[in-house]
Amino acid sequence: MSDSYDAEQPELPLVSLRNISLAQGGRIFLRRLSWDIYAGDHWVVRGDNGTGKTTLLRVLSGELWPAPGHDERRLFGFAGELDSSPLSAEGRFSYVGPELQNLPVRQESNLTGLEMIASGLEDTVYLHKDLSPKEAKRLKRIVRLLGIKRLVGKLFVELSQGEKRKILLARALMKDPDIILLDEFTDGLDQESVTEVEGLLADAASEMRATIILTSHREDMPLSQWWRSLELGEGTGWEINPGQFKPKPLKEIFAGFKERKSPPPPPEEPKPIATVEGAVSIGGTTILKKVDWTIYTGQHWTIGGPNGSGKTTLLRAIYGDFVSSGKQEWFGRDTVTVQEARRRIGFFHPEMHALFPEELSGARIILSGFHDTIGQVSAPSDREKLLTVRIARKLGIEDLLRKRFGELSYGQTRKLLLARALVKAPRLLVLDEPTDGLDAASRELFWNEVQWQMERGTTVVVASHRRDDVPRWIEWGLDLRGGKIERWLRRKV
Repeated sequence: MSDSYDAEQPELPLVSLRNISLAQGGRIFLRRLSWDIYAGDHWVVRGDNGTGKTTLLRVLSGELWPAPGHDERRLFGFAGELDSSPLSAEGRFSYVGPELQNLPVRQESNLTGLEMIASGLEDTVYLHKDLSPKEAKRLKRIVRLLGIKRLVGKLFVELSQGEKRKILLARALMKDPDIILLDEFTDGLDQESVTEVEGLLADAASEMRATIILTSHREDMPLSQWWRSLELGEGTGWEINPGQFKPKPLKEIFAGFKERKSPPPPPEEPKPIATVEGAVSIGGTTILKKVDWTIYTGQHWTIGGPNGSGKTTLLRAIYGDFVSSGKQEWFGRDTVTVQEARRRIGFFHPEMHALFPEELSGARIILSGFHDTIGQVSAPSDREKLLTVRIARKLGIEDLLRKRFGELSYGQTRKLLLARALVKAPRLLVLDEPTDGLDAASRELFWNEVQWQMERGTTVVVASHRRDDVPRWIEWGLDLRGGKIERWLRRKV
């Protein structure tokens, strides 16, 4: 990829970056990047947490200025000539990131899928005017193109992860962008859903003439090779690979497990921690149709199944967020209340990001885990302060303790919420896709701490789509399909 633009080349790049640097908090983490983006060239930008992927997208779109330098250059070619003004890029980009998906939860809105799509016209939370006939026609075309007619009448917050991504892609297409920026768009999706979403991206690129840039920290995204690759290197720069993206295949979640005909028998000295029986319904819709599951102390579990199979609902029922139609108790006693149980349960699920006020410090986020609150409600004890600093140090996030939640990246906020789940060394640790959004080094620090707590008496239940995110010391597996327990599994010796 050349550092100089050939004036005789017939096609202008949509965006041309020359010698661009990025900085945050006085630290330069990207130096002298040169990158041309042409219409029809679709890119995967990969790099570890904190390397500036989201910041780079904001610089591309003209929202942020790059770090000042004597020879940096950012030019936009949308108007038929290269222009340095960000005003020439106005309206040319659509951005979809994790914060946008969580926004309806944060604002407690009841937006339908249709309303969420329409709000993309002005990139607002709500649509403040009726659609014109032309805009309504475009919306119908997008819904038909993406095959999401059945989703538009449902509440956005009640959709599965894969369904939400389809709605957000439709939203991004509403203002007819030249470039769609998708930040960690495949996180939380199983392989089948990633393949389906990628097909929709290809349709959008072809039918709507949009160029797509997708960021990820993962090396095992099951994408095809029609993408080009921009790879974040170590240290001071970026390695630009002008060739095709070379994905690593996902491993099947239960590789190394053997199917069983029945759940595991209770231990010799059974100490039940949580039991869920019967069906679980949300908003009049039955999500879990028939469940009969007891978790015993020392039996560590992984839950698998496709998007929409009920994994999150089952985990939240264990935590007490949802009520089952049958038996539901904790620690072997039907007198234990949800509030009492939660004092001994550590819990994480992806949509927790939306629950916490942006002005809270990282320290207060972690401290709230001692009392299972949204934010800190009382003065912390010296012991709680000590344990908060200790868990932050173990996870490599001590520098986040004084920072505001709202100014952090999505990966950084996830690390704080995982620290919150771990800080009290709970009897039961319930984790829903905990390491999506984390790079390899951060995942290793997290699982090392979980194993340390497991060896000291914590029982672990984790849902994931990726085999590499399931530690080898997890022995038991449960496969959900269509709201039912399809298979019981045990790791092969």
